[in-house]
Amino acid sequence: MSNIEPEKKTVNVDRLEAFYKTIVSTMKSGLAIFGSDHTLSFANDAFYEFYGFAKDRSAPITLVDILPSTVVNGFDVQDQVKNLRSGDSPLEFRGLKLYMSPHEERTINVHASPIVADSERSVLLLIDNVTASTQRANQVSMLKKIGEMMHGTLELEPLLHASLTCVTAGSGLGFSRAMLLMVSDDREILEGKMAVGPATQGEATQIWSLMAEEDTPIEQLVRSDDPNVLPKESLLNQTVRAMKFSMYDYSEIAVVTALERKVHIIRNGSA
Repeated sequence: MSNIEPEKKTVNVDRLEAFYKTIVSTMKSGLAIFGSDHTLSFANDAFYEFYGFAKDRSAPITLVDILPSTVVNGFDVQDQVKNLRSGDSPLEFRGLKLYMSPHEERTINVHASPIVADSERSVLLLIDNVTASTQRANQVSMLKKIGEMMHGTLELEPLLHASLTCVTAGSGLGFSRAMLLMVSDDREILEGKMAVGPATQGEATQIWSLMAEEDTPIEQLVRSDDPNVLPKESLLNQTVRAMKFSMYDYSEIAVVTALERKVHIIRNGSA
């Protein structure tokens, strides 16, 4: 028989519970528990912050709301998690793509374990946001591939096209459009040389989302002659080729960028 007094047992349990709550609340990974009906029963602050859900949200949060409908090992991720049973081995998914909006893509790793919470069959999810590290890896990969392509041709046009394609491709750096302006031989005019990408944001989202689903290799994009993918004489390309700025017009950010040879980041229409 234990010699610990009931009051001390209660204090120890309370301290242990507070300790666990502190760990869960300060975790950088999202932690969530979903019940047998596949709706959220508990989550930490990191989970709510990552997905942008309000804690007092009236509508239930389900697995469909947080997991992409992606096929891994021949089965849909959502179905695999929903079908976890007590005694099953945990599931781990790496590099899942989440489209938070038409303009924002995130990459997550998910660890799913079957548990029993309050006598109910549940699933514990740990969600890691690996977007930044994935983007850095993609950037290094793109630079390497551009270098490899440069060894394959000495022609300027294909090299420029390859570089712009790499920064716009969904499997590359993910920009919607890219354009190149060059200073004329007499150093008087900054003129449009080439552009890659659709003319509108709607076209951009449709094309790159499709490519992301198909996991199109960047080499195929660069060498593709499909006019529906990267039309060489698209409306955007025609518009950029018609651009001409005086190198003395300091009100143009493109001119200032060329003269200063510095990067300028424009947000919400202002530099």
